[in-house]
Amino acid sequence: MLPARCIGLIVLAVVAMSCTPERPAETTASRVASHPASPLVGTWMLRAVELTDSAGRPIASPRAVGTISYTAGGRMATQSMVFPRPVVPPVPNGPGDVSAWSPEQARQVVESYDAYFGSYELDEASHTVTHHIEGELRPDHVGDSYLRHYEVDGDRLVLSPTDPTEHWRVVWERVK
Repeated sequence: MLPARCIGLIVLAVVAMSCTPERPAETTASRVASHPASPLVGTWMLRAVELTDSAGRPIASPRAVGTISYTAGGRMATQSMVFPRPVVPPVPNGPGDVSAWSPEQARQVVESYDAYFGSYELDEASHTVTHHIEGELRPDHVGDSYLRHYEVDGDRLVLSPTDPTEHWRVVWERVK
């Protein structure tokens, strides 16, 4: 059985959809296209993260919450966090001042939360979506691209890996 901390990190990685990045040569501006008929357009709330081991057996995961949004203009953004969140002292001089936190507290805050935004490309023939990352909580992922399978069934969206060695699915519900 994996330690709870490891499971939490796996959940965040899954929810944030981080993977081995691609670094396309084109610019972000050249990728932004209109997606008015895209089945992904809208805002979605995280409903479940489904993790399995390599044999396909479910792995329990901590509670996670999140949101992902896609616009008809080709933009996307997502935020997610897992519980429990670390307890940290209040910041004395506003949200940018985390000087009251220990290095361990700061690490736990970052490991239990993720957020990124950018443009996206949809390939309806292969049911894949690529997120092109322009801003990310983790700076080393800026410029990366995350390729995922998608399934839309009414108000349910499922994102899953294209890499067969990854064993997860994220289930989202459309916000009405």
